[in-house]
Amino acid sequence: MDQGLAALLGASVAVVGALCTGGLTYVATRRQAMDNGEVAHRKQLREERRDAYKKFLAAAESLDRVIFRLVEQECIQLDFESRLARDAVAEVMGDLDSAAHNLYVERMNVALAGPFAMGGLAHELWHYASSLQMDLSIYLQDGSLGVDEFEKAVDRTEKAKTEFVEGAREVLESSL
Repeated sequence: MDQGLAALLGASVAVVGALCTGGLTYVATRRQAMDNGEVAHRKQLREERRDAYKKFLAAAESLDRVIFRLVEQECIQLDFESRLARDAVAEVMGDLDSAAHNLYVERMNVALAGPFAMGGLAHELWHYASSLQMDLSIYLQDGSLGVDEFEKAVDRTEKAKTEFVEGAREVLESSL
C-alpha cells in the first residue's frame, strides 16, 4: 500500500508539474507575441509619423521657395511702395496660395499621426503661412505692408518651421 500511494503521489506530482510547465510556457509565449506585436505597432506608428512629417515639410518647402523668391527681389527689400514690388508679389501669389493650401492639407495628416504637440506645431506653421498670404493679399489691394512687417512675418514662419523640425526629430528619436 505504501508503494501504491507513493506511485500515485509521484504520478500526481508529475501531472501537476507538466500542467504548470505547460501553463507557464503558454503565458510566456503569449507575452512574447504581445511584446512582438507592440514592437511592430510602435515601428509602424513611427513610420507613419515620419511619412506625415516628411510630407508636411515638403509642403513647407514650396512655401520656402515662394518666400525666397520674394526676399531675393531687391525691389521688395528696398521699397514695398514701388510698382515693381507689387508686380513681384502678384507674380508669386498663386504659388503662395497653393503652398498654404498644401500646408493646410498636410497639417491634418500630422495631427492624425500625432502626438498632439506635433499637430499644434504644424497648425502654427500653417497659421503663419496663411497670415503671410493674407498680408500680401491686402498689400496688393491697398499697398499697406512695410518691409519690417514683411520681415517679421517671414521670421515667424521660419521660426515655426524650425520648431516643427525640432519637434519631429524629438518624436522620432524617442520612438526608437
